[in-house]
Amino acid sequence: MDRLENRTLELTIQKLDKDGNIEFKKVFDKLNVKFNYTKYIGMPNGGDGSVSICGLDRDTLNALISFSASSKTIKERKLIKLKAGYGDKKALIIDGSIMSAIPTTPPDIWLKCDIINSYELRHKIITTSIEKGLTLEEYSKTVADIIGIPLEMRITDDSYKNKKMSEQSFQGNVFQLTRTITKAFNYDKKKDRFGGISAYIDNETLIVDYYNLSADDKRTENPILISKDTGMVGLPEFSNDAQLANITTLLKPEIKVGDVIELKSEQIKGTNGLFFIQGITYTGEFRGNSWYSTLTCWRIK
Repeated sequence: MDRLENRTLELTIQKLDKDGNIEFKKVFDKLNVKFNYTKYIGMPNGGDGSVSICGLDRDTLNALISFSASSKTIKERKLIKLKAGYGDKKALIIDGSIMSAIPTTPPDIWLKCDIINSYELRHKIITTSIEKGLTLEEYSKTVADIIGIPLEMRITDDSYKNKKMSEQSFQGNVFQLTRTITKAFNYDKKKDRFGGISAYIDNETLIVDYYNLSADDKRTENPILISKDTGMVGLPEFSNDAQLANITTLLKPEIKVGDVIELKSEQIKGTNGLFFIQGITYTGEFRGNSWYSTLTCWRIK
């Protein structure tokens, strides 16, 4: 099990001018940082939450403090990246825009930053026409290229991958464009139902995922084990006839929304099995006791 005393953190803060040029960039690894950040399939912006920082130098503090309106946030972009993990193994868990940064009163000045993933993309208006006859993967790649970000396809079901889309004209913001993927390809002819495809942006990457997995799906072949021996904290919480689970573990930044886990609980063995991660909340305090990932999962039948 990873040891809390071996925890590590890297915080990168940038401020950009109106033309997108970097005004300053600073990287910290020794500051006291608290964070609470949630990613969830279906969230249009991919994730939001807060990061509180203690011990910033005066210049950085003054550059980040803001009570600005959203229009000013776009013009004065302040970005934050947070990597967390153990030892030399860290993974990116937060990559977003600082919406507001409000300091506490002395003597210990904390700067609480409200963070939204890819906020500036929400205001990027696109007018385009996408040709007909594209498969889901081809259509998704076209959308990613239009936005100017990488694509990660996480779908193994050929009945979705081989569907084709009619020609489409579009005008709107980036998140509305990603939703056209869901609208166009979300009908499962084999199962005669809608639902399953989810397209969203996470850490400047377009993710196209499928969450109505069955036990024979290829993605269930190598699940991530979650048990007390791998860092599970307390007992899982279940609802909806044990179909929905909230599972807390020591922080596991390598686990992503959309991953498949295998739950093994010795105390409540009847609820063990395979689950699809639909949401993750990361909670941590670099010099405190909190250092957790809370997984919101649906049971795979």
